This record gives sequence, C-alpha cells and structure tokens, in this order.
Amino acid sequence: MIEDSLWKIFGIILGVILIFVVPTVYSYQRQDDIVYNLIMTETNEFSQKIRESGKMNRQMLDELNQVLQTSGLTYEIELEHQQKRFSEDEGFMEVYYDGVYTDQIVEWVETQGPYRLNSGDFFYVRIRNTSKTKSQSFRNILGIGGMKNSEIYIVSGGIVRYGNG
Repeated sequence: MIEDSLWKIFGIILGVILIFVVPTVYSYQRQDDIVYNLIMTETNEFSQKIRESGKMNRQMLDELNQVLQTSGLTYEIELEHQQKRFSEDEGFMEVYYDGVYTDQIVEWVETQGPYRLNSGDFFYVRIRNTSKTKSQSFRNILGIGGMKNSEIYIVSGGIVRYGNG
C-alpha cells in the first residue's frame, strides 16, 4: 500500500518534469541556438567587410554593437590586426607580424577616423558573451548540466584581401 503511494508520487513528479521542465529547457536552448546563429552571421559579415575593404570605420563598429545589443546579452569583443612587416638581416628578407589589438584599434577609429589595413595582413574578431543566457540560468537553477563560462564564443577572420598596401 505504501509502495503504491510512493510510485504514484514518483509518477506525478516525473510527469511534471516531463510536461513542464523538459520543454522549457528545450525552448531556452533553442533560443540560445538562434542567438548564436545571429551573432555568428553578423561577426562573419563584419570580418568579411573589413577584410574586403581594408578599413574599419565607426559605422561598422556601431552596427556590430547594435546587433549584439538586440540579443539581450552582453559581450566582450576582441579585435586583432596582424600587420605584415619585413626585416632584412644579412641579405635575407624576413616576414613577421606586429599585433594591434582592440584598445588601439578602437582608439584610432574614435580619434583619427577609419582604421586602415594592408593587403596580406590578418584581421580577426572574437566575440564572447559575458552574461548568462536563459538556458544557462535555467540549467543552473535546476542543477543540470555543467556550467560553461560562455555559451557563445565566435572567432572570425583571416587574410586581408584588398587594402592600402
């Protein structure tokens, strides 16, 4: 008799989990996937515009920030420009790359106008969410699944095709 009551209680709890919790977790995970795809698309377009034009201006940065804000999360944006340099040592020409990073690039754009890149340089953008997604928060409340530091981490970039060089 007590066993039957315990099984009924267990069945009710399992039913509540299957009816409410599982669909909610799935729904939040689906929202995270949609946001990830949006951010990935915008990051790739941002990177491609810069690598194709050889320059970055304030409008490009503002458009990227505007799209990131629409997701409702906060992000850390890292910009990296690897400038191609040459050095001659004892008759040998060597190629090396100097890095210019987010703070320097953003300061240049804000104070001096468009930031220019040369053909053959490399440009990368990395975007990582710094706030928790709904899925992360809900999983944390339920104590299911490991907590990742960031649900959204996107790297895009490559060689600059057309620049000032």
